[in-house]
Amino acid sequence: MVAANQRWRLLGACAEVLRERGYAGTTVTNVTKVAVVSRATFYRNFESVPGCILATYELAAENVLAVLEEACEGEEGGGASTVEVLPVVLGFLETESALAHVLSDAALNDVPGLPAARGEFTARCAALLTSSRGARGSGAGDRRARHLVRGMQGWLSMRLTSRRALGPPADLAQILTL
Repeated sequence: MVAANQRWRLLGACAEVLRERGYAGTTVTNVTKVAVVSRATFYRNFESVPGCILATYELAAENVLAVLEEACEGEEGGGASTVEVLPVVLGFLETESALAHVLSDAALNDVPGLPAARGEFTARCAALLTSSRGARGSGAGDRRARHLVRGMQGWLSMRLTSRRALGPPADLAQILTL
């Protein structure tokens, strides 16, 4: 129980440090200080900072996928359109800005394994969007859904870089019809 709690604290601390200090400032010292654990505890859980970052990314992705899956089901399990789904996901990311940062920080592409994890995340998001009511009804395919997910990741990255609020873009409906 204690070990699991320490791991969760390390993952949360890693997300916070990444948001506040960037990739270069994400060190064992900074992460353990925020998590309030020892260096030994860090190394019992992760081989390196990049390993911790990858695990943090995977946790963030799973959280977003859970929100996306629930949103895609829509009210009463009838399925939701993409226009209904994306604001829900963006709202979640606005409240969890550290996770949003982990998912969108292009500097993290240097982390071993992260580009593959990012590709898998994009594919899983696209599959969920493709299966949503709006995508089925419009004949949208996996390719369009992948472009939409990548576009939203880019938009998210720009918003976080400029430190602006994440609320949905005013022209979300227009973006979705492209």
